[in-house]
Amino acid sequence: MRNENNLEKAFLISMQYAAENQVDKMDDKLFFSPLFFLREKENILKSDTRRFPIDFAAPWMRNYEIIIQIPEGYKVAKIPEDVIIETKNKIGLFSYKTIQKGNRILIKVNTKIHVPIVAPNFYKELQIFYTKRILKEKEKIVLIKA
Repeated sequence: MRNENNLEKAFLISMQYAAENQVDKMDDKLFFSPLFFLREKENILKSDTRRFPIDFAAPWMRNYEIIIQIPEGYKVAKIPEDVIIETKNKIGLFSYKTIQKGNRILIKVNTKIHVPIVAPNFYKELQIFYTKRILKEKEKIVLIKA
């Protein structure tokens, strides 16, 4: 961890992750979600309507940078396209960028909520934003034998 005692700087956590059963193999192809356990699995905004404000307590931002080592003997067949998703009323922003450099793939994901409280009349807009974000985070990288 870095900057845990300095409130003027971003709090940084760095980790290495290795796990089994995270890759689906079909013939000579490997399929996996590059965000692994970091992605949102379901939309937290499930109701059809909202009568009260959503209170995030404060504006917030979450950034992930993920480096994936391409296994020897494989090459990239498909990676998720870059995207920026922003609510119409500047409540939230989500960006997803994929960069391949040699035998590594770098994924940069940024999610921001710009306001501490979201009025009920913006609920549907925020719900759609979350749905689009979750769908993007589910996309897979496909590797094939070289």
